[in-house]
Amino acid sequence: MGGEWVGGEWYVLVEAAYSVTDQAWTLKEKIHVGGYEQAVARAREVCLSYRHGEGCGHNVFRLSETSWMVDVTYSTWSTDPEGPRTLSVQHFRVTVAELVTTREPAPAEPPEGAPRKGRLRRAFGG
Repeated sequence: MGGEWVGGEWYVLVEAAYSVTDQAWTLKEKIHVGGYEQAVARAREVCLSYRHGEGCGHNVFRLSETSWMVDVTYSTWSTDPEGPRTLSVQHFRVTVAELVTTREPAPAEPPEGAPRKGRLRRAFGG
């Protein structure tokens, strides 16, 4: 059975990869916003304000009208004669996306033999 067609719900998605060689992206944040224009404005804000760590800098690259890559950098002093250099420590993508369909997951079932809570206990969080 398929999901419900939603449409018109806009999000800012933040995906992170934690090393330069890491090819796996992890969805770190979904920010629900009003409409398309608000989503683009919020995505730009996220690119500029996302917390990276003390002393880190960043470069923001626009990949398309609705997608950015942020390269988080820090400066270190090299032992070679070149002196200080800047290294990439993390990168993340910020994307504007429209939610087009959704389907709730099936309710979790307790494992075999797990004690079942009665209605009254569930009502009081017990």
